[in-house]
Amino acid sequence: MNNAYHALKEFELALNELHPEHFEWPGELEFEGPPSRRSRRSLGTDCGRPGAPAALVSQPGGRCIGPVPPACPPVPGMLSLQGIGNVPFEYVERVSRNPSTNLVIVTQRFHPRTQRVLPKVQTALTQFVTNMKRFGMPIEAILTAGSYCCRCISGTNALSNHSYGDAFDLVGVRWASSGGRETIVHNWNTSERPTLRRINACLRLSFTTVIDYHRKDHRDHFHCDMDMNRGKPRNPRRRDTLRFVQEALSVVLGRNIPINGSFDDATQRALIDFAGGRKDALRNSARLNEILDRLFVQIAASPPGAAQPAGGGLTHEVQRPVMKGPSRRTSITEPPGSTQYETIRLGGEGPAKPMTGIFVPVGYRPQSQVDLIIYLHGMKTPSGMPTSATIREYWSRRYPFLLREGVNESGKNVILVAPTLGPASEAGKLTIPGGFDWYVDQVMTALLQRGPYQKASQLPRVGNIVLACHSAGGKVMRPLALRQHRYSANIRECWGFDCLYHPCDAEIWRQWAIGHPNVGLFIYFLSSTAAHSMDLQGAGKPPIPPPGNVLVEHSSAPNHNLVPVTHWKNRIQGASFLRNK
Repeated sequence: MNNAYHALKEFELALNELHPEHFEWPGELEFEGPPSRRSRRSLGTDCGRPGAPAALVSQPGGRCIGPVPPACPPVPGMLSLQGIGNVPFEYVERVSRNPSTNLVIVTQRFHPRTQRVLPKVQTALTQFVTNMKRFGMPIEAILTAGSYCCRCISGTNALSNHSYGDAFDLVGVRWASSGGRETIVHNWNTSERPTLRRINACLRLSFTTVIDYHRKDHRDHFHCDMDMNRGKPRNPRRRDTLRFVQEALSVVLGRNIPINGSFDDATQRALIDFAGGRKDALRNSARLNEILDRLFVQIAASPPGAAQPAGGGLTHEVQRPVMKGPSRRTSITEPPGSTQYETIRLGGEGPAKPMTGIFVPVGYRPQSQVDLIIYLHGMKTPSGMPTSATIREYWSRRYPFLLREGVNESGKNVILVAPTLGPASEAGKLTIPGGFDWYVDQVMTALLQRGPYQKASQLPRVGNIVLACHSAGGKVMRPLALRQHRYSANIRECWGFDCLYHPCDAEIWRQWAIGHPNVGLFIYFLSSTAAHSMDLQGAGKPPIPPPGNVLVEHSSAPNHNLVPVTHWKNRIQGASFLRNK
């Protein structure tokens, strides 16, 4: 094992601290370090006076690149507000990470806080507060990063909408009757994402333009404006709008729509699948905006319901999408064989209940050794499931995760084990040193006490282990393969289904395979992981041929969620070390 591989193993320990929940949104989101503890803008920053030049980047709080900055315009008719109705503004000055929850929280604020905006921004904020209440999210405070401030758009010499009293930056909200609980945009890549998505949708039902966490420079606030008070409807093809539309469609349709901000064929097909009708209907901006309003209502109303009116005079119903192909409705029908559900607490599965599914296929013959396939699922929301879903809901759906059915059909004498992970595949203690051994021991105990080995004359031992993962489950399989465990020598193969999202994945797995020549690595990919997968395949720059124990293959699956089941049975049958029944 060479020094480079040892270095990569150390780097893997650091990688395991990342929380790349965005890995389901390929090509768009990138990991960022902990949020700054400094405020975005000091309270003492001079935001300019009419006729004065806006500040240059070389000046405190300045953003204009110059050399001659634009003059601050007069803004007649601005209002000075301390809140919307009985919902006050609070200015967020400092944040820090809560070590017990790993969420960013507000640690310093200023209130009451006066915000200066034009009347149309006040109207939009009023609609936002109304929408939040209508969709079951009443709030008691609006957390802000500012409103009127004469400054340039970062990296330009053009004045921002803030310079015209036409913009409002929303950091988050404090929930009514929640004991002070708050949700802030800093936590965009955590389990708070579904809630932030609903807030995002409510803002888009109220404001003409919203810029959100899909842009690196807006991962601590939502920028909201009324398009310079021109009174025009939203531009439905604006990149910042389309990114959220693509995220929302991925959630509603249960399939991965690439988040690239382009009005491309994949996005247009998804919009037609959601709204029905023909593609040419999308050419009309007014009609397209109606479709987007329906989509935003459905996200805001989560879970979907009937006849939910949106704010701002909208009266259309919340409609379920027109689906093509198999139904997304959950079925809890168990396949032939025996499925037992065990409470094995990992600590990262919340809000789901701690539950591990253990599937013993029909015709299984107890042997002196137990061969296991341990499957690590991907993010829940893009897979069409709520964050509270357990493995029972995950693999009981008739489409697309037919894992137990594939084990039955393979004819192999192997037991399938699948833990419930967190909303973004958080694995808790499973990935800490000693966690994998502890987990396998828990599974073996369950098989002895309640499974097919209750009447065994001798205690079985752990036999061959296959690690398998889908999508963001790759961030769990990686440390399980790299770290040394008591059961490391039992791992015979690793199967990755569209899972190489991290820039270092290709080199880490290449070096791992060199160091484990008797262990097979099988990677199946689609476009979202193509770059790193093809690098491992030998098509990178410079091209490095893969080790002989690595197979990387472009999947024939029609979409991201169908990659596992497309290759599942064949992969099990191809594992010659697994005994036939």
